[in-house]
Amino acid sequence: MFAQMRAASYLGKLMSRNLFAATAAEVFTAATVGGAESLGRNDLGRLASGAKADILLIRLQGAFRKVPLRDPIKFLVECGNGDDVDTAIVNGTVRMSKGAIHGLDAAELRVKIQRLAEAT
Repeated sequence: MFAQMRAASYLGKLMSRNLFAATAAEVFTAATVGGAESLGRNDLGRLASGAKADILLIRLQGAFRKVPLRDPIKFLVECGNGDDVDTAIVNGTVRMSKGAIHGLDAAELRVKIQRLAEAT
């Protein structure tokens, strides 16, 4: 998601030939609220009463990559990646915390994926 937002921002600037087009805030809004609205889902894309509680908590320690954090949305769009996500809450249920997905053995999954890759 972070890479797609970054690409949208870059491409918006490139195609419009305007460095100030497709701002991080505009791209973030398009990816969250805009995506939900395009599906006709007012219960997605926002934190509001009656909406699904999908929240990502971003780890800031080590995530800066020598970039000052003045605008968190701009940071996420321009510098964020999946490794920065510490916790994911989906519809009010914690699915990932401290970078680990609940109920998933990552080492076992890697072995299974490797076997499948070698079999094809």
